[in-house]
Amino acid sequence: MTSKLLPQELLRMGTFRTRDAEALGVSRQTLANHLARGVVERDARGIYQVGGTEPNPYFQYGILVARGVPFVVSLLSALHLHGLTTQLPSSLWITVKQGRHCPVGSGMHTVCTYQSEPAYSAAVTEMDLDGIRVKVYSLAKTVVDCFKFRRKVGLDVALEALRDGWRKRAFAIPELDRIADICRMRTVMRPYVEALLS
Repeated sequence: MTSKLLPQELLRMGTFRTRDAEALGVSRQTLANHLARGVVERDARGIYQVGGTEPNPYFQYGILVARGVPFVVSLLSALHLHGLTTQLPSSLWITVKQGRHCPVGSGMHTVCTYQSEPAYSAAVTEMDLDGIRVKVYSLAKTVVDCFKFRRKVGLDVALEALRDGWRKRAFAIPELDRIADICRMRTVMRPYVEALLS
């Protein structure tokens, strides 16, 4: 029944904004009627999810994407998405460009870090998280950022990410060095990388 009441584009999105629905011909009144009948559910103000579907474990990312503020998944959240940790972080770790506001209201505590260019745009990839497309830093960039923000995540996390990533051959040392140069972390990381290779 839901599939007949909502446009296919909204069904594919799973999590959507009021304006997404309006752009596809679903008025605010129709959306309110669907909400009352359980066709859709409200995740946050102006953010909806198709009702009766299994909750997407990544729906918090969908809410942030729906808010329209550019961000990149980073640090502990990126380590989780890259499979370097099985523990789901209790907070969303994201990076926004210097000068922008941290998006809020995902339903989870959000930890924001800020980076300026060219570090902000370096080594960004895209992932599809059960239909939610998000930007995520590559594993090499995530490792470099763990050293850059070691006071936030802990040096032990940075070292473990470096060791585990290298053990899995998830990045090459030249790639790591290039990103470390962009982020001005090569001097900080050099002794740890040399120890890893010795």
